[in-house]
Amino acid sequence: MADVLVSAAFAFISIFVFFSTGRFPELNINDPGPALFPKMLSVILLVLSVALLLSAVFKRRKAVFFEHGWKKVLFTVLLLLLYYFSLDILGFLVSTSLFLIILIRYLEKRNLLHDVAISVGFTFLIYSVFQLLLNVPLPEFGI
Repeated sequence: MADVLVSAAFAFISIFVFFSTGRFPELNINDPGPALFPKMLSVILLVLSVALLLSAVFKRRKAVFFEHGWKKVLFTVLLLLLYYFSLDILGFLVSTSLFLIILIRYLEKRNLLHDVAISVGFTFLIYSVFQLLLNVPLPEFGI
């Protein structure tokens, strides 16, 4: 039952996103404009939602989410909200590093030094690509 509800919710979201992008400006045939990527993702999400729905209807398996994973999902969603609101205050580098360290530590207990190295390394990789290579501004330290 959970898979049916989740697939219906994601199908609704994908249809909503697809039609919401209709208001985006359209350019010519050689430059499809800013709506192309969200429309592609919404179609992919719709296809995967239908696949999940068919899987749930024909397999009749017990949903594992409600037995084990709901605490991890809830924690991740709450941590994502905290991350979102901390970006303007702490900046991209600090917020993202802390977010990844906490999430990795919660989901998989490993060596703390390893988790910190992975989190900080990934954060600086993303920072380098967007800020230095693509010149996309990221939130800075705001305290």
